This record gives sequence, C-alpha cells and structure tokens, in this order.
Amino acid sequence: MWKKEIDNVMTWKGRISLERGRKVRRKGVKYGAGRPLKNLLWLLFLFFIIWTGAAWCRDFIRSYSIETVLVHEGTIENKCTGTGFLFTEEVCLSAPVGGIFQPLVPEGERVPAGMTVAQMVTVSDLEQRLAALEEAAEQRVKLQQEREARAAALEVSLAAKTEELGEKVQELKLNLQEGEVLQGRKITGEMGAILQERQDILTQLTQERSLAQEDRELWRQREQELEGLLAEAVYPVKTPVAGVVTYSLPADGGRFNTGRVTDFGVLESIALKGQELPVHVTRAGTEVEAGTPLMRIVDNFSLHMVTLLSGEELEALAGKKRITVGFPEIGQGEVNCKVLDSSIEDDLGLLKLQVLDYRPELLTQRKFLVEVTQACYEGLVVPRTALLEGKGGGTGLYLNREGRVVYQPVEVVGGNEELVVVEGISLYDEVIANPARVREGQRIR
Repeated sequence: MWKKEIDNVMTWKGRISLERGRKVRRKGVKYGAGRPLKNLLWLLFLFFIIWTGAAWCRDFIRSYSIETVLVHEGTIENKCTGTGFLFTEEVCLSAPVGGIFQPLVPEGERVPAGMTVAQMVTVSDLEQRLAALEEAAEQRVKLQQEREARAAALEVSLAAKTEELGEKVQELKLNLQEGEVLQGRKITGEMGAILQERQDILTQLTQERSLAQEDRELWRQREQELEGLLAEAVYPVKTPVAGVVTYSLPADGGRFNTGRVTDFGVLESIALKGQELPVHVTRAGTEVEAGTPLMRIVDNFSLHMVTLLSGEELEALAGKKRITVGFPEIGQGEVNCKVLDSSIEDDLGLLKLQVLDYRPELLTQRKFLVEVTQACYEGLVVPRTALLEGKGGGTGLYLNREGRVVYQPVEVVGGNEELVVVEGISLYDEVIANPARVREGQRIR
C-alpha cells in the first residue's frame, strides 16, 4: 500500500516539475524572441555612427590638404628644346712674332678697323724697362719742380732788391734837395751795394734757368732712349676689319663659317650633336710662338644659327617668320631670330635662323642648348593640375565660392606643361589646384 502512495507522490512531483519546465520554456519563447532584432538595430546604428564619423574625418582632413591659387593675368610660353650651332663671319688674328700676349681690348667689345687690339712683348725684362721709364719721368718732374722752386725764391729776392733800390733813389733825391751832401754820398754807397746784390741774384737766376733747361733735355733724352727700347720690344696687333673682339677660339676648322649654313644638313647636325667642340681661350700673359691664333674679330651683324629639333616640334613652328630663342646654359636672356629655312628628314627638323640680337656670350662657343618659343599666350593663368573633365566631355575646374566647391566650365586657350591660359573665369577667383581631393558642393574651410 505504502509503495503505491510513494509512487503517487513521485508522480505528482514529476507532474509539477514537468509543468514548471513547460512554463520556463514558454517564457523563453516569449521574452527571448526579440533579442536578434534589437542587436541588429544596434549594429546598424553603430555602423551609421562610424560611417558618419569617417566621412566627417575624411572631409576634415581633405579641407586642410586642399591647395588653392588665385587667378592672375600673365603670359605663358610654350617652348621646345633643341641643339643650336652658331655660324659666324670672322677674321682670326695671329701673333706677328713670338712673345708674351697682352690684350688691350676687353672681351665682347666692338672695335673699328685699324685699331690696335693687343700687343706682343718680345723681351722678358719689359716690366723693369717700364719701371725705369716711369722713374725717369718722375725724376724729371721732381727736378723741374725743385728748380722752379729755387727760381721762384730768387725772383722774390730780386724783386725785393729792386724795390729797396727804388727807395734809396727817392731818399737820395730828398737829401740832395735839402743840401745833405754827405748823407747823399752814404746813400750812394748803399745803392751800389744793393745793385751788386741784385746783380748776383740775377746771375744765379739765369744760371738756375739754364741748368733746369739742360736737366730737362737730359731726362728727355733718357726717356726717348727707353721709349725706343720699348718700341723695339713691343709689336702691336691691329685688326683689319671692324667687329667684336673675342679671345675664345673654337677648334672647328672653319666649318661654322656663315657661307656654310646653306649646305649644313640634318646628318651633319646629328653627328656634331654628340661630339664635344673644344674651345681654347687665349689668356693675358701667355707666351706664344709666331703665327699662333690669338683672337677672333666677329661681325656681330651676320650671326646665323642652325637648330636641330624633332619633326613634330618643327611642324608647330610652321608659318612663323620670326621666333625667340633662349640659351639656358649661358643665362636667361633671349634673342630674336628671323627664320630663313626649315626642313624635316627622318622625323628630325632643321631650322636655319638669322640672329637679329647680339649677345656677347654667344661668341664663347659653337654649340648650345637652345629653347625655342613655339607659342605665347596671354590671359588668365591657372595651374594645369586644376583642370578636370566636366560634364559632356568639356573642361572645367573647381572654384572656392564662399567656402563651397563650385564647378566652373572653362575653355583652354593654350599653355605649357605647368600653366595654362583659360577663359570663363574672373581675375582673382580662387581655384582649387588639386581637384581630386574635393567634390562639387563640398564645404571647405
């Protein structure tokens, strides 16, 4: 019996436990079913916060890395680089005798025909002879000054004695009128003494003048002797033609004479472009032998230049009668040139020019690195990096208008690799030079 009761109790307890488990499971379904949705919403909200912060940080960083420039007016030159060869009409002057070379005209100065432009010194003691000549001249001047000083002092003494003699004559007249015969005799004796002193001074003055003349003649003869020795030791170098003096002597064998411009072709230009053309400079004080080339006299009104360019670059110059050529290696100055002829061979162009402006630096060498101005544009200038492709395939740029990026279509007039001239904007507009860092409508600082 009691076993049956125990079984009933256990069965009752099991039912209670079973009911409790069911309730727990029902509660889990009721209260745990909304948690995935909430978690998803929280994840979406967190992602939105992160995305918004990243976008803000990106715009913030970009706003400080934006480069802007103000539109300004200017001139943009489109240039190409090539190799130029200078052709000249010149006369080379050589040493008439062996000796020491002494230039008398500076480099680059234009001289007339017949002018002495240098001299050759054939003696080694020229400086000593020049010093002796200078000393002789100084001694002559010094001696003459001393003689003149003594003569002046004697002339003063002579004038004083003459005045004193005149006073004695007046005194003698007064005494004779008053009957002072004895006093008159005394005055007469004094007058005789004064006359003797005056005569002695006059004799000394005459001798001084005579000696001064003799000394001058002696020193003058000495100077003439030294000048004669110098004339024998110095040979002048005169130019037979007018032109510009240059002491730079290219070792080109005369191949760059103006008469050869017509026959100068592309193949010869290519060959000379890779060769070194040495230039010898004659320095003052150099000892040379007779016949040694010393200098050139160049006609600066007949300078010609042949320039080697690419065929494409030469085509860009088609139709031009005058161009501007610069020389980056010898300075920033440019020269105007007249176009004589042009030709293209094997994708290489040859441009033959007459140089209209003279620059002394051009005569120092034969081969140059040249910059030829192909085109020149004037207007509103902006960096080429500011340009971007706009809607419909046009060209535009971004402007900073009151802190906001605004797209502005423009028309490119022309320019070079760095700058361009455009139309469609206003002077002093603020252009964004690195448009890849911004977008249209973006707020910027």
